[in-house]
Amino acid sequence: MPKTKDVGTSHHTPIKHAVMIQFVEKEVRAANSLGWFERLPWIDLTAGNAIPAYDAPWADACSPGILASRALQSRKPVIVDLYEKNPDTYANLLDSLDTHLPVLGYQRIHDNGWNEWAAGTAKVRAWHRDGREAGIGHIRRNDAVLVLNDPNSITEWAMRRRFTTDLGEAARGIRTLSCVGFNVAGIKRSPFLRDDPAPSTDSISTRSDWYELIRSITETLPERLDLMLAGFKRDSSQWAYLFSSPKVWRDKGEEEEVIAKAFTATGEEHDYEYAWFKRDRQEFARLVDRRILTRAELAERENPKLPFPASGDVSAA
Repeated sequence: MPKTKDVGTSHHTPIKHAVMIQFVEKEVRAANSLGWFERLPWIDLTAGNAIPAYDAPWADACSPGILASRALQSRKPVIVDLYEKNPDTYANLLDSLDTHLPVLGYQRIHDNGWNEWAAGTAKVRAWHRDGREAGIGHIRRNDAVLVLNDPNSITEWAMRRRFTTDLGEAARGIRTLSCVGFNVAGIKRSPFLRDDPAPSTDSISTRSDWYELIRSITETLPERLDLMLAGFKRDSSQWAYLFSSPKVWRDKGEEEEVIAKAFTATGEEHDYEYAWFKRDRQEFARLVDRRILTRAELAERENPKLPFPASGDVSAA
């Protein structure tokens, strides 16, 4: 998915990549130590052009680079699937992969009919498709699946509603990371229809649909996982990171350390807030509301209108 200049060059991007790096590297360490995981399929639903938007090594400054380089740290086979729907962006993605993957030790595979590179037991595959069409036919029961969902804004959410459900039925392990802006270019001005039924398709027409996107993850969380929402406290685009982690990491405070490091990745400190879905559902819901509802809507929720006039005789009410 193409990254606009104001998004790609802002402080959000290095912080996002810092979160991604920690997220992926912890997955590798865990999978290397757990005998029952046999393979690591990683799915990037929004690969972009794989061209860094700021001065940093390729392996640290774009999601394809982060995944391809960390795949080489795994002692178990890794399959990296990169999805990009925009044709021009996809062409740039292929050029970038052809340039940078050989530096990491990958070689192009020319006899399978699609774009693939391999280095030992690690594979990288690029697909010119919408992330919402990502295939899971290759997923096996003893796989540890990792999913990155990094749209420009929540209105371009690239994970279909049943994706985590389908993955959970196919594999024993699944973790997801979604990086989204809830008010990029003022998108919170879009309608909010609170009485709309839950959407039956992957289209996003109103802000009320945004709750369903988050619910599609919370309702399918395995027992051993929890979901953290971490976001900037004061940020016009209202960027936030939504990722699942084992409760044992949560209870040790390890993910809080990851977030603290990420929000200082640019050398500046940024105020942030976070909550865990299972540990504190009320606070989690509050943070979700702050990102989906406008200030006026939040005020109305906190101070609902009285069912009678504010002045005058209400004894008969």
